[in-house]
Amino acid sequence: MPIGKKYLLLFIFYSLMTAICAQQVTTSVKRDIVANKVQISTHLKDIPVDGRIRFQQVLPNNATIAETHFENFLWDTSHSMLTILSENCQPIEDKCFNYTLSFTADINSLSLGPSAVMYEQKDGQVNKITTAAHTFYLNNFDCHADVSQIDTVQIVDKQGYYLQISASTARQSINALSKQVHLQNGDIMVEQKSGKYYRYRIGVFATQEQLAEKLTYYRQYVPDAFVPRDSWQ
Repeated sequence: MPIGKKYLLLFIFYSLMTAICAQQVTTSVKRDIVANKVQISTHLKDIPVDGRIRFQQVLPNNATIAETHFENFLWDTSHSMLTILSENCQPIEDKCFNYTLSFTADINSLSLGPSAVMYEQKDGQVNKITTAAHTFYLNNFDCHADVSQIDTVQIVDKQGYYLQISASTARQSINALSKQVHLQNGDIMVEQKSGKYYRYRIGVFATQEQLAEKLTYYRQYVPDAFVPRDSWQ
């Protein structure tokens, strides 16, 4: 298709949209079989932490906090909920919260409930990131077993264009899709739940020219990739 006609179609069908910037909350666990404890590390990837921040994690009912490594932060475990709160702009070492859970009985799996990260940007905007509940299956024979959970979540904080590469009733792996479409550095893939469908989109592109170039690139791997007309909610 000639470039001029492609731009004309984009101008007709696609208006400026709200895109969603994706960050990652990655949780890794390490089991201490002898002490019957589980060390947990929650990493914040591509999440600004130069302002106030609040982290909450639903804990198992049969677990207690044995050790923490988030000095200079307020924290509490009321109602099986771990809450970590910075009063001011406290730095987070390696952008990671580390703590240890203790159990009174042997466990073969660890079920963590949903978590949420709320952070304040320099302009005062407060963004919230949530992750789903997840079960880690622990290795009884390896006290250093590491298992990771990656939940990609979205924040509405940018204006621009985006394109859609997949939609299905079953949730898909963003990591797998990113490899399938050969996601370029700087591009972000996000997941949107709308009704019974999960939609997977790539963005955020500031101009129609950039969008047209990206559409051409990603159609090498996903021939039916397109730019949706609806906006992110």
